[in-house]
Amino acid sequence: MLLISMTRAENIPGFRQTFIFIAGPPRDIVLVWGDKMSTNDVQYQRLTHGNGFCAKYNGNKIGEIDIVYVGANRLIIESTQIDSAFENSDVCRNLVRCVADFARHENRKILSLCPRAQSIFNKYAEFDDVRLMKLAA
Repeated sequence: MLLISMTRAENIPGFRQTFIFIAGPPRDIVLVWGDKMSTNDVQYQRLTHGNGFCAKYNGNKIGEIDIVYVGANRLIIESTQIDSAFENSDVCRNLVRCVADFARHENRKILSLCPRAQSIFNKYAEFDDVRLMKLAA
């Protein structure tokens, strides 16, 4: 298992510790929200089929972001689904962060066709380096 980053924590509001682990195929990226991993944390994991990420809280899936690979250097964010109880939280933004961090690691650019993810791209400059083009939300 290759440890990619443990220093991103101070750059993510609301995250006290962020761990990103990437292992061999299929690659697995796990972001842990909170001081330590426990059942009360929101966890972000790469989907087993590799085409997106999910967010889990107390072991229950509360959100998902689906991606499509386009060529060798592009990703499309196709859709996001967030549990209604977490709509006003940062779950969707953090799922977009998972995709953005993955794209940075893979040297890919992202095109978001999902209106919810596109609005996050438009609102936060932290995603400008991986954005393929700016679309209206």
